[in-house]
Amino acid sequence: MIKTIFFDLDDTLYLFEDSPSKLKAEVDTVKEINKRLNKELYIVFDDFISSRHKFKDAHKNDAAKYDRFAWYQTFLKEMGIADDEFAKELEKLYWNVLAENIVPYEDLKTIIPQLYQKYNLYVLTDGLEYGQMVRMKAMGFDKYFDGILCSEQHNSLKPDKKVFDYGLKIAGCNPSEAIMIGDKPHKDIKGANNAGIISIWIRRGKYAGTNPDGDNKPRYIIKNYFKLIKILDELK
Repeated sequence: MIKTIFFDLDDTLYLFEDSPSKLKAEVDTVKEINKRLNKELYIVFDDFISSRHKFKDAHKNDAAKYDRFAWYQTFLKEMGIADDEFAKELEKLYWNVLAENIVPYEDLKTIIPQLYQKYNLYVLTDGLEYGQMVRMKAMGFDKYFDGILCSEQHNSLKPDKKVFDYGLKIAGCNPSEAIMIGDKPHKDIKGANNAGIISIWIRRGKYAGTNPDGDNKPRYIIKNYFKLIKILDELK
């Protein structure tokens, strides 16, 4: 019997990677930076994106790669601006703009209240807690979820089994009593499979065109969240 449903966040609950909300947040913060640099905006924006990629590559194995404050702090220093308070302001602006423009998947928005009545719901994410909470509140999902389980709570990243074992411990359930839903086969699905959790791949976003196999192969594939209800009925 299924007791708990774990959801990834970005590109699982809403479109993130290629979303207008993410781009607007980045553009608005770069505009603020350029007020101090007074350069061609396209140059500053290109430099920011390059700096962000380098930072994330340098921290690819730890949660720091999701730290927006560190992104802006690093970029400002590269631009000759040593101002941590300004970096904090930029981080806050980023999350505020993102929150104002974030749009959850409509089909998920429709069924979340129904899932809330029957299951314990958790977000299981590599992101940092502050940013994830901002997004959950902006979508109106925070009231339906029992917890947001983030990387700094267990010092691990998906697909590390520790992430999923931690989720099971917090939820108080066995692997056979849990489902993991995510958009990233090499992270969400692989990790769930290795932890013995039932894996469901939401085929949306960056990886929708892939055909995962081996450890990355999901037990179920859904293209819309309405099918999730049918799967849950079958698993009773």
